[in-house]
Amino acid sequence: MLCLIYGSSAKYNDCQYFRLYDIPRVLVELVRKTQPFWDLSLGGMSVPFKLDTGAEVTVISGNTYGKLGNPTLQEPSRILYGPASRALNVRRQFTTTFSYKQQSTEQTVFVAQDLKTDLLGLPAINALQLLSKAFAIRTEDEIRFQFPQLFKGLGTIGEEHVIKLKEGAVPYAPYTSRNVLFPLRGKVKEELCRMEEMGVISAIQEPTQWCACMVVVPKPSGACRICVDLKPLNVSVMREFHPIPNVDESLAS
Repeated sequence: MLCLIYGSSAKYNDCQYFRLYDIPRVLVELVRKTQPFWDLSLGGMSVPFKLDTGAEVTVISGNTYGKLGNPTLQEPSRILYGPASRALNVRRQFTTTFSYKQQSTEQTVFVAQDLKTDLLGLPAINALQLLSKAFAIRTEDEIRFQFPQLFKGLGTIGEEHVIKLKEGAVPYAPYTSRNVLFPLRGKVKEELCRMEEMGVISAIQEPTQWCACMVVVPKPSGACRICVDLKPLNVSVMREFHPIPNVDESLAS
């Protein structure tokens, strides 16, 4: 984050800090990529930049400036302060063109002699469309209205799934069912009928080698949630592996 002071006679109290999260305006800026540096084209040369959404200017090091072929410099129009309110050793400034994919913008760049990392300021970030902004959070009703197809039906996979058993697996079926508390029996029967009508479960009238006990969990609303204790059955099931990409991999793709 950079602190900006306008004019050479300005005092430290005039310093303005710019934050990434501005809660009163409900503004959240999300960077689409997670890598620490972005390779941008600066005057036709590829330069790695670190995004600094708290800065209103773009700053490069003297070393990077030398690699650009020493463009024509001008007197700096403002004083730049870094962390701990330490003034940056700004040599000059110049104007050049930034490019990233199909986006390009002309920005003023400050050259700081002792800077170790080239920083891309917020104006350039916005011009190159490197950020996504969310100005409001939609309610559940709004999401349901916009995507009704996602909230209909059971969400089944549409085809039968084959469960693979381990070699030498022994069928498991309890001889005695778990008791359901008498005050809950009416609600449990009602929920089982509802699930059968929806196609979640189906009644089995004949003996079966594989069976599991039902577990009833009361909900805060007073209804009942029907669960199944599958631990004894899972002992005989071969586990399938489906690696899921982590958050960093998902954001980078």
